[in-house]
Amino acid sequence: MAKKHSAKNVKSTPQKSHNKPLDETSNSFWNRNRGTIISVFGLYILLVIFFAPVVFENKGLTPAPDMMAVSGMNKMGEEAIKSFHFPLWNPTLFCGLPMFAGLQYALFTYPPEYFIRVLSYIFGIGQYRVWLFHYLMAGFFVFLLARHFKCGRLASWLAGAAYMFSPQLIVLVDVAHGSKLMGIVYLPLIWLLIDRLRLKPTLGRAAALGGVFAVEILSLHPQVAAYGGMLMGLYLLYYGIDAYRKGEIKTWVKTGGLWIGSMVISLAVSAVLWMSVLDYARYSIRGAGASGVAGGGVDWSYATGWAFHPLESI
Repeated sequence: MAKKHSAKNVKSTPQKSHNKPLDETSNSFWNRNRGTIISVFGLYILLVIFFAPVVFENKGLTPAPDMMAVSGMNKMGEEAIKSFHFPLWNPTLFCGLPMFAGLQYALFTYPPEYFIRVLSYIFGIGQYRVWLFHYLMAGFFVFLLARHFKCGRLASWLAGAAYMFSPQLIVLVDVAHGSKLMGIVYLPLIWLLIDRLRLKPTLGRAAALGGVFAVEILSLHPQVAAYGGMLMGLYLLYYGIDAYRKGEIKTWVKTGGLWIGSMVISLAVSAVLWMSVLDYARYSIRGAGASGVAGGGVDWSYATGWAFHPLESI
């Protein structure tokens, strides 16, 4: 007579699952960054739509007089490179003036330049593709900044699109102020990195900030780089006052020390450019001042005539 086995004595054999573990699939690059990738692609599509003639028909923007002047300087620099000479001097303007120190043709100084030249082929083969890629970078950095401050994905995307298509940025390429566009692109990223350093002051975050600000300086527009420095200084001053009120001054001092270190890094990396520019400034009417070496530069009111007064900015 067969023995009856109670349910307690029956052991169930575990079945092997052929599915991937949940954490392995959920932590994939796509799942972790899907929203960001889709948002960046949306910004890219907007640029392609609004600049369709540039992307698909290889057309350019309106050739403003300043743009034509830049074309001549670029041609002169390219011919010098072809004959294995680094273009340091422009003999055709004002009996000669520096090309490199005068920021007319400062080749090999902008670190991401050649990466951008390759990646920008997503906007076609025209020469304006590089500037379209900078617009995309501007929108992306503002998107990251807004997400850092806990904004929703849609709100962050709209902020990026608004910054990317702001008239101040769009007009810069048309009037041959491409270096100003290059500099403005990195301001949101600098804001993001200085706030990350404030939240968690570490050497890695300080090094990242120093590297990005070095790129800001090397983007060939000292005025915008100065704005970036002012942004960081005012930001740290504001949080210094807040830290004093909360009794967290030690953390702020640590953040300030790391920030100073990051600025030393950025100045060292970008010294190849700014030291030459600073040396030439005393001979320029913009940098010499009314009683400078150049025999009488412009005065303060003229030099600042295209900028808002600090009270107007507030």
